[in-house]
Amino acid sequence: GFVGASPAAAQVRRLVERLGPMPVPVLIVGEPGTGKEVVARELHQRRGCGQFIAANCGAIPENLLEGELFGVARGASPAAPGDRPGRLELAEGGTLFLDDLHDLPLGLQAKLSRVLEEGEYRRVGDPEARRVNTRVLSATHRDLDALVAEGRFRQELYYRLRLGAISVPPLRERREDLPLLAARILHLASARYGTRARRLAPDALAVLEAAPWPGNVRELRHVLEEAAVQCDGETIDASLFPRTVAGAATEAPPGTWRAAQERAIDAAAHEYFPALLRGIGGNVTKAAVEAGMERETLHRLLRRYAVDPGRYRG
Repeated sequence: GFVGASPAAAQVRRLVERLGPMPVPVLIVGEPGTGKEVVARELHQRRGCGQFIAANCGAIPENLLEGELFGVARGASPAAPGDRPGRLELAEGGTLFLDDLHDLPLGLQAKLSRVLEEGEYRRVGDPEARRVNTRVLSATHRDLDALVAEGRFRQELYYRLRLGAISVPPLRERREDLPLLAARILHLASARYGTRARRLAPDALAVLEAAPWPGNVRELRHVLEEAAVQCDGETIDASLFPRTVAGAATEAPPGTWRAAQERAIDAAAHEYFPALLRGIGGNVTKAAVEAGMERETLHRLLRRYAVDPGRYRG
């Protein structure tokens, strides 16, 4: 899911909670790598019906895109001896997610606009319209207002798609989410690759928080997965990061005193809580006594720092 405790991440989650159950189209905007498809999948899950079918408008050749989206009627081409449903039809009752929406040709934009306005579409080569009940979610990293002004995007489609709108912030605007994101990425890397790395050394966390992250969460994931694969132990230090990340972080200012304090607390928490639970076999009640805090408070902190007590039991 969409991970984060920052105000920017919380705003995204609030919009997902509100718009998710509604059958309205949602336009998700944000820089590449921010997690737009993750947001789309959460919107789909909130509604809880049908399949989630994705299509990248820029990855499918233009001469094939119409058939991929709307289907092909029997005999429409030598390659279509029988009816072939498109992704819009396959997602009936569920969600069609159109990524890189800005790459959708103008002709297909008109067809998509009809789907949203009238709930109808036509397969390629079929004169008869078909009804469809599919929710359309879309994503782009381009300025659609500018494309509309240039005549490269249909205004009526833009208005219909942005009935619901979510802006996903870049990673540089929610750096306080880095410890949570790192913990999730390392957990998934462990499950996928069998890596042992579970946490970041203080110097590693400081480098991550100071790096510019032009590739956003996607770039962070690649950096951490590479470091986890190369790491011999359970703690990743800054020496495992590529120079492009470590060098940029060295040149960056340290930030405010409060930010420095928060980084130190986060680093200490990622060291302290695993060691605490490891020493008493994952027993949260005993851990709360040992830490001098209420059990509910400890549970909240463990969730915040993505520490699973179950890993230390037995």
